[in-house]
Amino acid sequence: MTVVALDIDLRRIHGWVLSDLTQPVSEGEMLCVNAPDLGPVFERIAEVKPRTVLIECASPVAYRGPSQKTTSWVIHNCACTGILSALLPSAGVSVRVAPSSAWTCSHSAALRHKNAHVRQFTGKEKCLMDCQAMIHYYLIEPEKWKTYHQWIAEL
Repeated sequence: MTVVALDIDLRRIHGWVLSDLTQPVSEGEMLCVNAPDLGPVFERIAEVKPRTVLIECASPVAYRGPSQKTTSWVIHNCACTGILSALLPSAGVSVRVAPSSAWTCSHSAALRHKNAHVRQFTGKEKCLMDCQAMIHYYLIEPEKWKTYHQWIAEL
């Protein structure tokens, strides 16, 4: 079973693939780095044929509500998440979403990365560490991840 995790920021999408769930997340591979839109993401997802795609959604809203600074990010993140959630199931892909406030167990990013034994990255690729941590935490507590429709209904 292959799992993909996506970190969708404004005009840049990062993704990580773990094909062998018996391996540590660091043994996975990059799905995409700084993809400017969903086009390259859909292409790579079609190539790797995951069973599940995880997306961290609207985390700033979950922590502190939208602000002028985060509004564009939240709109972009939720729109991309909605598009992926609408299209991927027709290809047999389960899409699960969670704000970081739900899946992180309140651990800091540094502790999440340490617990998940992530492959280290710096600069623009640093978001790949968060993607690896998403997969790690999903494998431990999958119930914290909802369908997009469940997540929207619970807002």
